[in-house]
Amino acid sequence: MTMKTISAEEIGTGLSFTDDAFEAGFDPAEAALLRTRAEMLRALRNIINTWPGTQTEKAVRLKIKQPRLALILNAEAESQFSLDHLVKLAGRAGMAPSISLAAAA
Repeated sequence: MTMKTISAEEIGTGLSFTDDAFEAGFDPAEAALLRTRAEMLRALRNIINTWPGTQTEKAVRLKIKQPRLALILNAEAESQFSLDHLVKLAGRAGMAPSISLAAAA
């Protein structure tokens, strides 16, 4: 089985997640949710960091408060945002969020 490791930096925690959810201590569904949220947060950080302006100006653009934006930018948001909210923020950021599904191996 090939394992893809997502670094702690990408996740924003001290943990490292792998495709083998049991090895990481999570059931497959929970690991998939954590991985998807981490990918959304990383993509949001990447696009937001390209925007000019202050954090407050960027937060206004996303229709959130600056402290919430700081959580995203400082990789401290892994459990602070639901997947629903991340999808909304991605849309507000001009992204076209989507989720793809595949049969489990």
